[in-house]
Amino acid sequence: MATISDIQIKIQKKFDQYADAFKVGDIKTMMDVYTPDAILMPPGSTMVKGAQAIEIHEKRNLAILRDMSVTVSEVGDVGDCIYTIIAIKALRGDNSEPLSVKELIVWKKIGDEYYAHRVIWNADCEQTNPWSNVA
Repeated sequence: MATISDIQIKIQKKFDQYADAFKVGDIKTMMDVYTPDAILMPPGSTMVKGAQAIEIHEKRNLAILRDMSVTVSEVGDVGDCIYTIIAIKALRGDNSEPLSVKELIVWKKIGDEYYAHRVIWNADCEQTNPWSNVA
């Protein structure tokens, strides 16, 4: 059985692949992080439900951000799922202020892999929120 440390390494690897895909605009690889019925809960906006809506949301992220790194700082076991707390550092496409984001993600295990199932985040409060009023 995998330990929490093993799972953290696996999730970090998945986020490293996501960040690499983000840098080159590879939406297909970016979408490999999510379950088909995942829900995103962006700050100041409505929920984003399902793969099609999340893909549109991710394409919008590609338009407003130009670089990204993700650090998994905590992993916890909650029965059939795990959760992670992560920190994201990103650069905006317009070269304005950098963006720092905190996320809580509930991961669902499908087969031997974990996929983001529920995601909620918030940008640091002094920053302009790029997701406000974005459906």
